[in-house]
Amino acid sequence: MEKKKLLVEDMLKIKVAGEVALSPEGDLAVYVMTSIDKKNNKYCHVLYGAEVGKEPFPLTNGPSDTKPKFSPDGKELAFLSNRSGSSQIWILPVSLGEAKQYTQIKGGVSDFIWLPEGNGFVYLASLNEQGLQKEKDPDPETNLYDKHTKEVRVIENLYYKMDGMGYLSRNRPQLVYQEREQKPVQLTQGPQFVYRLCDVDETGRKILFTSRQDDDWDRNAWSSYLYEYDMEKARVKSMITKDLDVQQAAYSPKGDRIALLATLSDLTGGNTKLYTMPIEGGEPELALPNLDKTLGNLALSDLPLRSSTPIVWGWGAKSVYLPLSEGGKVSLVKIFVDTEKIETIVEGNRVVYSYSLSANCKKIAFAASYMTNPSDLFYLDTENDNPRTRERQLTELNPWLEEYFLSTPEILKARASRKSPEVDLWVMRPKGFKAHESYPAILQIHGGPMLMYGYSFFFEFQLMANMGMGVIFSNPRGSQGYGEEFCTAIAKEWGKLDYNDLLAVRKRALRRHKWIDDNRISVAGGSYGGFMTAWIIGHTDIFKAAICSRPVIHWTSMSGTSDGNWSWYRRFDFVLPWEDEKAYRQQSPFTYVDKVKTPVLIEIQEGDLRCPIEQGQMYFSALKYLNKAPVKLVSYPNEFHGMSRNGKPWNKVHRLDQIVDWLVTYGID
Repeated sequence: MEKKKLLVEDMLKIKVAGEVALSPEGDLAVYVMTSIDKKNNKYCHVLYGAEVGKEPFPLTNGPSDTKPKFSPDGKELAFLSNRSGSSQIWILPVSLGEAKQYTQIKGGVSDFIWLPEGNGFVYLASLNEQGLQKEKDPDPETNLYDKHTKEVRVIENLYYKMDGMGYLSRNRPQLVYQEREQKPVQLTQGPQFVYRLCDVDETGRKILFTSRQDDDWDRNAWSSYLYEYDMEKARVKSMITKDLDVQQAAYSPKGDRIALLATLSDLTGGNTKLYTMPIEGGEPELALPNLDKTLGNLALSDLPLRSSTPIVWGWGAKSVYLPLSEGGKVSLVKIFVDTEKIETIVEGNRVVYSYSLSANCKKIAFAASYMTNPSDLFYLDTENDNPRTRERQLTELNPWLEEYFLSTPEILKARASRKSPEVDLWVMRPKGFKAHESYPAILQIHGGPMLMYGYSFFFEFQLMANMGMGVIFSNPRGSQGYGEEFCTAIAKEWGKLDYNDLLAVRKRALRRHKWIDDNRISVAGGSYGGFMTAWIIGHTDIFKAAICSRPVIHWTSMSGTSDGNWSWYRRFDFVLPWEDEKAYRQQSPFTYVDKVKTPVLIEIQEGDLRCPIEQGQMYFSALKYLNKAPVKLVSYPNEFHGMSRNGKPWNKVHRLDQIVDWLVTYGID
C-alpha cells in the first residue's frame, strides 16, 4: 500500500519525550511528554511514568510540568509547574497522593536540586533587589509616573539582553536554599546572576554553580566560570585558576574531587572536554588528553526536544557518564577518569539527548531521536547479557508516522580538494522516486556553525522529500563532531573553507545521484546557515532558489546589536570595526548583495536577539532596491532566534508553508 504524503500541519501531531528521570532503584522511568495544543497555540508538557513491559501512564495533568527529579530515597518526585501562576517546585508522592506546592517565590523557579537527605532543595529563583517575596504578594502601589513608565528600559550594563529570555529585567536567577518547613534563604545577589545550578555536595552545605561574579561581569558575560557557595562561611569562592568556560560540574560521591565539562575560553569552536580537579579548587586536569571529539550533545533538530545530559559519577567514583558527539551521532559513554579509558554504553545511528541512571549506574533510561523516528524512550539494563532484551523500547509516541512516507538518508563523503578533509553528507530521496526520472533538490546548511547535523529527525527535511524534492545536508568544516582542527578551521573566516566544502557536497551528490537535476538545486539555512545561504548566492548563481533564515548579513551592525555584543570581535583578531572595518566588510554578505540573482525568501523573528531583525531587513531592502531577483521578507512577531525548533506551533506551520510556496514557485519548475 502506498504511503501517505506528509503535510505541513502534520508537524502538530508529533509527540516527543525528554528530561528523563530514573528512580534510584531503576524500576520507574519518568519523562516529560511534549505535545501541541493546536487550539491554544502552545506546547503541553505532562509527566509520564514508564516501566519495562507496561504501557506508559500519566503522572500529572500538565500542561506545564517539567524537570522531574526523584528524591534520594525514590519515594517522592519533584518537578516544576506553573499551575499556581508561576513556575514553582511541586512534590508528588510516587506511591499515591496529590502533588503539593513546595516553593512560593515571586518571580518563579527555573531549576532545582534535591538536598542529599531529601529534606529540601537548592534552587534558582528569579529575584530583584527586593529579594525573596511571596508568589502572591501584590506589586507595591506606584504613582502615575511609575505606573505608566515601568516598561521603559534604562540600560547601564553592556550585557543587557539574551535571546530566548529577552531584555534582562531587574529579576536575575539567584541561588536559594530551603529546607522543609523552613523559610527560603537567598544566597547570591545581583546584578551578577547564576547561569547554571550544577551540584550540591554530600553534606548539602556546598553548592557548585556557573556565573560571572567579578565586577567586569557584563563585558564578557558569555564566559561561564565555576564557583562554589559555602553555606558555613556564607561566601562565594572562585574554583578554577585556569581560563576555562565551564558548562557543567559535579562533586565526586567520595567528596574528594570535582568533574567538569569546559572549553578553553580563548578558543572559538574548541572541543568540550572533561576535567577533574581537587575538591578545594585550583588547576583542573584533563581526563582524556587524546580524545579529539567533543563531549555533550551538539546535534541539531527542528523539534522541541527537552534535553538533559548531566555529568553522572559512576559507582565507586572512578568513572563519569557523558554524551559524546561524533560524526552526526550522539552516544552515551563511560569515561574512566584515572586511566584515560573510554567505553561506549549507548550507541547507534541516533542522537541520545536525555538520560538518567539508577543509583548503582547499572540501569539507564534515555530518550533518543532517529532520522525516521522523532523521539522515543528506551531502557538499558547493563547487567542483562541477552542482546535482545538488554535494551528495551518503553514508548511508541508517534505510531501514526508508520502510515506516512519517510525518506531514509544515504550517507556519503565529499572532499573539496586532495588536501582537504572528508566531510559527511546525506542525501534523501523524494516520495515516489523512480530511478530514471529527474527531480529537484535542496542543499540544507546547519546553524552554529559549531554544531552538527546528526542522526535525528528533521520534519522540514521529510516535508521537502514528501513534496518531491531530494534533500542534501552535510557537516562542512566548522561543524562539531569531527575533531578540534576540523571545527576551528573557519573560526576567523566564514565563507572560504566551508564554502568550498558545500560546493563539493553539491558536486558529490550530483555525481552519485544522477536523478538530481543540476539546474533545479536550491539552497537554504538558518542563523550561520542563513549567513552561508546569503554568502553563496552573493558568490555564485548556480542555485535555483534560496531560503535565508535569521541570517548574519552585516558584521559591524551585528557586533553592536546581537546579544553576543562585542564578543564577536574575537573573530576579527580583536580588531574593532571603528579601528579597521576591512575584515568586517569582507565577511559580510551585504558587501556582495549587488551580485545576487537568485530568488530569495528571507525569514526573520522580531524578537531575535542573536541575529537581530535589522540583519534580514537590510538584506531585503537592498535586494528589493536592486531589483535583480524576486525577494520576499517574512517577519514573525514575539518570536526568538529558535522559532523553527520551539516557536509558537502555528507560526512554525506558517513558516513551512512560506518555504514550500517559495520552492514550488521558484525552485521546482
